[in-house]
Amino acid sequence: MRTDKSDPAPDDTFWQRIISDCGLQLFDPGEAQEEEVDMLTPQQIKELFDQNASQFVKMERDSGNMVKQLLWDLQAHGNNTYISLRDPVENGSVVFYKLAQGDADLVKVYAEAIGFTSWAENRLEV
Repeated sequence: MRTDKSDPAPDDTFWQRIISDCGLQLFDPGEAQEEEVDMLTPQQIKELFDQNASQFVKMERDSGNMVKQLLWDLQAHGNNTYISLRDPVENGSVVFYKLAQGDADLVKVYAEAIGFTSWAENRLEV
């Protein structure tokens, strides 16, 4: 506390209640955070879009459309989550993916909401 200020010291009880009631977590900014994925550039996003399009068109049409919806939902609404598709089953309903950027948990959230039957271990199945 600065000696030239007349503000009272912070009330630890008040702040502990705020932290507890709001479900906040304290962290040390100096600590290493979980692995962060670098942000994609606009050019990389375009290339990823083209690469993903070349994958979901190999799938059965309705399954490919559901995968397109998943891709849209992941990047929309400020989510900024992108996955890279690979190894689709020709005319089938399965495609594998790798997180390219964002929150991996959103893949499960949106895949389940859209109606995918499976989304485990980097494998999507419609």
